[in-house]
Amino acid sequence: RVTDDFERERRTGIESCLVSRETFRRHVGWLASRFELATMSRAVEILTGRATARRDVAVLTFDDGYEDVLLHAL
Repeated sequence: RVTDDFERERRTGIESCLVSRETFRRHVGWLASRFELATMSRAVEILTGRATARRDVAVLTFDDGYEDVLLHAL
């Protein structure tokens, strides 16, 4: 989960499944500085040889459909 209020959410949620918006932004920035961030379909094209990438590729996925992922991560 990507939360707007980490301290509030950690009281009722599973802390190891939470990340603040700011921490998420920093993590994505770090990934983007080292990898090409790609959609799943682009990654499949690269993996199957139908496309090439200039550098290693990373794809972000989320296992759960929490609203805060849509609001804060997308």
